[in-house]
Amino acid sequence: MTRRGRSWIVAAVVVAAWLAIARPWTIRPIAAVPSGPFDARQYVARMWDARALPALRSNAVPFDTFRGTRTNRATPVTLHGVILDVDTTSRVGIASIASAPGGSPDARMLIGPVLRGTALRDSLDFIRFSDFTNQIDFASVADALNDRVLATVLRQIPAASLKGRQVRLLGVAWRESGAPDALPTVIPVELSIGDRP
Repeated sequence: MTRRGRSWIVAAVVVAAWLAIARPWTIRPIAAVPSGPFDARQYVARMWDARALPALRSNAVPFDTFRGTRTNRATPVTLHGVILDVDTTSRVGIASIASAPGGSPDARMLIGPVLRGTALRDSLDFIRFSDFTNQIDFASVADALNDRVLATVLRQIPAASLKGRQVRLLGVAWRESGAPDALPTVIPVELSIGDRP
């Protein structure tokens, strides 16, 4: 073996020994794929108090400001008023609210026991479709948010005795795209029911 060949072998051994001892690379495990199906209820439970309510509070505008626009976008609002009428003929119960004493209805507040729609999810800018695996998971978040409102806000609301009572709420308002002249609909996320004026 030539002197040059031996030099290459020695150099290769030194480099191999150095790599074995120094290990100048980083080994990281591949991120684990979440096991099991996506759980929208757990997702909502984790972010409701920490992110959703603070975001809704900080972005809320007075209902009269929303009413003065022509947007169909789901918008966080605050609303004070009086419940003029309650309609529970459908399971999607509605309470009509006047924001001015003695006035006509300005808003339709959803009271359950069924809540439909995606307005609450759509009003939260940090919930993006691109963050979810598929459309089904994204849709399930809207349902879980509505279920959270039913369980924490509307569960104890006595629909039969709401008429004529004062209401203060933080919620999300929107207009139906197919009925731009209809009253805005509101889903409450914080709700206080007072006495009759």
